[in-house]
Amino acid sequence: MSAQTQADAFPLIQGGGVFLLIVGAAMLMGALQFKWRNRLLGAGAALATVATIATATHLARPHGAPTMLQVGSLGVAVVLEAIALVWAIRRFAPQGERAATIAVLVVVAVHFVVMTPAFGPLIVALGMLCASNALAALLYARIQFEHCGRWTAS
Repeated sequence: MSAQTQADAFPLIQGGGVFLLIVGAAMLMGALQFKWRNRLLGAGAALATVATIATATHLARPHGAPTMLQVGSLGVAVVLEAIALVWAIRRFAPQGERAATIAVLVVVAVHFVVMTPAFGPLIVALGMLCASNALAALLYARIQFEHCGRWTAS
């Protein structure tokens, strides 16, 4: 008799891990090549999307089919994030990169929480970490955001 794992309850979780691994690597590369950070993050997100689509079915198969709620929450989260990112960047970019980045962190945090049915409590924790980074950036405005280590931590 085997114990149930997170993947058994949330079959999409391993595909999500592939996505996060690639995007995380792109963020780290952006910290090392700071002037290229946004391009690297965009390229990492695109690569992560392709890799996730290519591997998600294979990774989920041993754990059963995801429910309609799981697939739906993922789809809704991605669509809402895309719409909210366009709005947030247009709205906050004129106030500078710091304001735009804080807004992006908030959008990403909310989109993680919307994904809860698809990925479970781990994604909520990640969303709370993103929200905490945004809050810290608001509370500690005197910290120079341009420092690459802080960008990576976000």
